[in-house]
Amino acid sequence: MDYVVSGLSAEPFRPLFGRPDHELARESVLRLTVGEAGRFPCRITLEDAEPGESVLLLNHESHGAPTPYRSSYAI
Repeated sequence: MDYVVSGLSAEPFRPLFGRPDHELARESVLRLTVGEAGRFPCRITLEDAEPGESVLLLNHESHGAPTPYRSSYAI
């Protein structure tokens, strides 16, 4: 059985880019500045964010179907 690992589409996240921290906080989104390399993987590009780069931490529902496999987690 073959499978492909691919990044998420950036489209659902575009409205978050550039918004001030207080607006992001209303949606439980946290902006962080990367400190140590190799600890902040981007779920869109599948690359690690670089130290000093700004990233968003938020909850993402990867599978919203009403089944036992429904899944939501931090990205």
